[in-house]
Amino acid sequence: MEFYPKDDLDISIEEDEVESQIQNVYSGSKVLITGATGFIGKILLEKLIRSCNVAQVYLLVRKKKDKSAKDRLDELLRDIVFEPMLRQNKNSSDLITLINGDFNLPDLGISQNDLQELLQNVNFVFHSAATVNMSEHLKTSYFINVNGTRFLLEQAKLMKRLKAFVYISTAYTQVMLDEIQEKFYPTEYSAEDLEKMIKDFNDDELTAITPFLVGQWENTYSFTKAITEHMLTRYHRLVPVAVARPSIIISSVKEPLVGWVDNINGATGVCAGATVGLLRVWRADPNAVADLIPIDVTVNTIISIGWYISQQKPSSEDKIIFNLVASEKNPITWQGYMDSCHTQGINEMIASSLAVGCYNFTLIKNETIYWLYFLIFQFIPGLILDFIMNIAGMTPKFLFAYRKVYKINANFACYIIKQFKYTDKNVDELWSLMNSKDKRLFNFDQTSYPNGQFYRTYMRGLRVYLLKDSMETLKKAATKYKL
Repeated sequence: MEFYPKDDLDISIEEDEVESQIQNVYSGSKVLITGATGFIGKILLEKLIRSCNVAQVYLLVRKKKDKSAKDRLDELLRDIVFEPMLRQNKNSSDLITLINGDFNLPDLGISQNDLQELLQNVNFVFHSAATVNMSEHLKTSYFINVNGTRFLLEQAKLMKRLKAFVYISTAYTQVMLDEIQEKFYPTEYSAEDLEKMIKDFNDDELTAITPFLVGQWENTYSFTKAITEHMLTRYHRLVPVAVARPSIIISSVKEPLVGWVDNINGATGVCAGATVGLLRVWRADPNAVADLIPIDVTVNTIISIGWYISQQKPSSEDKIIFNLVASEKNPITWQGYMDSCHTQGINEMIASSLAVGCYNFTLIKNETIYWLYFLIFQFIPGLILDFIMNIAGMTPKFLFAYRKVYKINANFACYIIKQFKYTDKNVDELWSLMNSKDKRLFNFDQTSYPNGQFYRTYMRGLRVYLLKDSMETLKKAATKYKL
């Protein structure tokens, strides 16, 4: 069964008189991607192979308890998101080389043979791997976000053919500030300070002191990302490095599939929960701009940054940081975002047949009022539903889910209860350097997709790709919503 018509899967390639500068730079190159099984990594892998004529892509993948790294790679390539790539070249997967690795292990668990191959061959590094769990234990966050990046940078110094190293950070490394510029910011602790604390304290002691260490960074994610960024100041003259800082990433505009999304974190998870009638209240400033950037826009910018670094070789620190944000060019408030999801998703009859209730959702900024609403509209109904499930001999699940939602909202709140202002002049300059063909092939112009049109495909993609709810169930969904 097709989720979308075939036309939606086609990425048309028009002929231009000019050559693509970006394609020329990547053509025949060998690329290392970390975090390839993640949201950004998947689209980055697909786009590089489909549009950049790369010769080889090394993927650093770790094994899980029940799956080997090879099993995870095979599962990854079965994802529908790779269909356009495989239709263009059915042998595309032959370009992928698996590197077994784990950011929790010394030297990332990479074998010496694999490491030597990387040092001899890699032209571009895209470092996307990270733990994005905002309540992650500090020790784990350190090893993955800080120590893993440091190891890769040390190896990058030895890569004989390296042209660019793009570190994918976040727009939220400085949540205590109102305005975030494209520059490095100092941190109270260095990577070495954090390393010493990891060695000196046991896990329980680290847990106890984490709130005092993290402080105004609010969570271990922003804290370790900020430390990692500051660490890069020691490397930018030794490695052709750049920092990409995407804000909150949502579904694709066009590539590789219209509306594709598989990440339930952040804004998409809120929209999905509200759409199926499970989420009634969320703490956020309804009037603050929701800095939401589509995944294909994000990846096109990241690939373009790699091209820019390899060709321009900027020496100034202020020229290697890029804020990938939407608030300056295509703004929408949190209330506008939820209203758009509601209007386009329900009134256009793209709502899910999986819904357990009608859309009834409120955004609240005040923490006390939010807590009261959560108690009345989430916790107590969850308690009643779990009681009924117990009587019916079913496994209770609502209270567990709502506790998890409450915790996620508490960790996420620092990003959505205030208004951030960003500068993105480096992104503007990058766009100005691209020729007409590259602007089409690697489009990251955020004024090119109207919000009204985008949110209709966004909701359709959320329904089909995230909730796995076929468009054939529209009639059932309409009945549920009494449309």
